[in-house]
Amino acid sequence: MMLLLVSRRLRPSASALSIRDARALSSLPSHAAPLKTPRANSPFAVPQHQTRLQEQQDARWREFVLALRTFHSLERHFAVPPRFVVPAPSLSPLALSRDGGSEQEQQEHEPPQAAKGSDANVEEAVPHYLRHESWPKELHGLTLGVRVFSFVRAAAEGTLQQSAEQLAELQELGFPLHHWREYVFETATMPALATYKEIEGHLFVPQKFVVPHGDLAWPRPTWGVPLGKVIMTLRRQRDEELPDDHVAALTKLGFVWNVSDAKWFQFVLPGLRAFKAIHGSTDVPLAFVVPKQESEGASAWPRHLRGYRLGQQVCTVRRGFFTSQVEESREELEALGFSFSVSDTMWSHTIFPALQVFARAHHHCDVPQDFVVPASPPWPEKAWRVKLGQTVQRIRKGAYEAQTQAHQKELEQLGFVWNAQERRAITVRQVVLPALATYRELHGHVLVSTDFVVPKNDAVWPKPARGFRLGYWITRVRAGIVDLPDHLRSELDAVGFVWRVNDARWNEILLPSLEVYAELHGSCKAMNTKFRVPHEPPYPEKAWGISLGLSVWHMRNGDTYVNDDVKLRELKRLGVL
Repeated sequence: MMLLLVSRRLRPSASALSIRDARALSSLPSHAAPLKTPRANSPFAVPQHQTRLQEQQDARWREFVLALRTFHSLERHFAVPPRFVVPAPSLSPLALSRDGGSEQEQQEHEPPQAAKGSDANVEEAVPHYLRHESWPKELHGLTLGVRVFSFVRAAAEGTLQQSAEQLAELQELGFPLHHWREYVFETATMPALATYKEIEGHLFVPQKFVVPHGDLAWPRPTWGVPLGKVIMTLRRQRDEELPDDHVAALTKLGFVWNVSDAKWFQFVLPGLRAFKAIHGSTDVPLAFVVPKQESEGASAWPRHLRGYRLGQQVCTVRRGFFTSQVEESREELEALGFSFSVSDTMWSHTIFPALQVFARAHHHCDVPQDFVVPASPPWPEKAWRVKLGQTVQRIRKGAYEAQTQAHQKELEQLGFVWNAQERRAITVRQVVLPALATYRELHGHVLVSTDFVVPKNDAVWPKPARGFRLGYWITRVRAGIVDLPDHLRSELDAVGFVWRVNDARWNEILLPSLEVYAELHGSCKAMNTKFRVPHEPPYPEKAWGISLGLSVWHMRNGDTYVNDDVKLRELKRLGVL
């Protein structure tokens, strides 16, 4: 009781109490009366919200250390993928293994075994650290990758809140706090780059590429590394932040510091050299891809070029990319015969040679709009499957102007058709008139049926007309669908072209045949619908072989000739009606 009274009398004021005094009071001998928890209004009391905050920070730290210890025990390294989340039953292990990203990225980097979809395959493909069973339940769902990133960044900036005892705990665990950059570079970055080069043959890593999980071709510390983004960071940091020894190691490995230079000197220029050696020119088709298989001729190409889309890259060169590299290599490009103009190349090696073959094959150069070059000789191989008809349409509208002006005489010799008026004149003079003359010689008239096509392989017919749909063209002219100028109509009149076919057919074939039949049989009343004019007199030669009975059947049905009073009287007189 006396001790308590003394202690109360000797208690200093709140303002006079020092930390040393507080420590002295806390170090009373064990036989002394125990100290009670200070009241809320006591000068010794710690504010309640500070106590809760400290407890939360301590709990988060213990959680962080436990997660690092678990990860290290499972993987034997501390290179935690940036987006790694401790797996939980509600989270798909495959989703975790993809290290986040878009759905498309996830599909591209899905583990090979897991892609099949069965549970057994998932167990085989997903490593232990991605299975929730390998982790304490209280850590499930912890964003460990983000926590590690934030922690090492705070350490680099000198803003860590942890105590010396806590940091010592990490050091005891083996966590590389004070040399994190070197650790990640040596443990994850360099092995990932070396493996990528070994697999792909180069270090042109796509920006979205993430090292796949569960793929034993890659070192375990590299699984989940977003290598494409890491490479972009390394390029940005080269001049200021990246240590010299890192730059030297990356350069020795063949790291691509300047993408354009590397693409040009490692892929485009060697590709052009190889293409010239194999094909004799540098006119690389847009769709050309360097063959991968030996059976496709891959052995003739450098190994690192196999599968390379050379045609697309050459197209970018002609569109103005690789400017500085082109200037540096201009002499070699000229020696290779490289053409910077797509139009010149297309005209010289594809379009004009195809027009020449077309003119020889068809005896004219009026290319139909839907014509596509066949993929076979004698057509030039570079023109195979080219839509030549559409190309000609564009030429008529002004495409390839410089090339057509330079080859105007050659095009005229081929008979190239520039417009509709010229096409009509050429068709009439070089095709129709010679064909009608031949038709008259063979048949004695020019009453061509609508379905008549000039035979393709009959030497009797003029070459330009072979295969021409003469009857269809004549029908369109008579219907006014093909509008001919007066001077062309006069040229057709000169060879006896029949503009009103019904009148000509009536006067030259039907009426004379009906009169002969009536004279021989007394009347046309009993004519059978299957009756055909025999090939003999007294029937007119122009009518030989026609189905006269069928024509009479149409007349009796009122389909033809009955609306003309003169023809109607003749039909009644002959007994047709």
